[in-house]
Amino acid sequence: MTHSITVPASHTKPFSEQASLQATSRLSKDDIQQQKRGEVTIIVLTEMNFFHFCGLGLEGVANEAWYPYSQGLLFEAVERFLVAEKVAQNVVSIDQPRRNGASIDYRVRFNVFSTDKKRVSVSFPVVIKHFGNDTQCLSVDELTRALSLNYRNKHVSVMWSLPSGITSTVYVSVEADGDIRDSYTHHALWFVMEGGCIELATNKGAV
Repeated sequence: MTHSITVPASHTKPFSEQASLQATSRLSKDDIQQQKRGEVTIIVLTEMNFFHFCGLGLEGVANEAWYPYSQGLLFEAVERFLVAEKVAQNVVSIDQPRRNGASIDYRVRFNVFSTDKKRVSVSFPVVIKHFGNDTQCLSVDELTRALSLNYRNKHVSVMWSLPSGITSTVYVSVEADGDIRDSYTHHALWFVMEGGCIELATNKGAV
């Protein structure tokens, strides 16, 4: 959900500076999908727990779109909105380049969403297995985050039970930046919450 809010003057930058920031950050989804890694600037109002995208078509018609987040969960909120809008496959990092009063400019780097997918159905719970360092996941979001954050530079098995009782397995390699790939085909893997399924995205548009 987006919100149109009135921002106190002390929380905003001069119009010319904002316009310059938005011009350099404003990329369309088509522009982003031509790259392997995407980047966008967000403005965060820490006192109000809202953030604003400077580009990607998420800024609103008159730059009025502000997105809520819970204290301490900015990374998760930004990633959730970018993934839901099919801009990002996952967020790699959020850096703090500069602060201006109560607002902070963050630079968000992400692996771009791939439109070329192969879908594989799974049943939960799903278990990530790695030599005893195993994690049980109850949703696609849990599975994606666990792989991206906890298994970087590792090769793991993602396992779930079919209705017949047979165990199905996908072998996954997680790269240093959290990008998730099939260990054998090297295709990028993208997890989405569509009826409990894994989508396998080919290398197009992924790091």
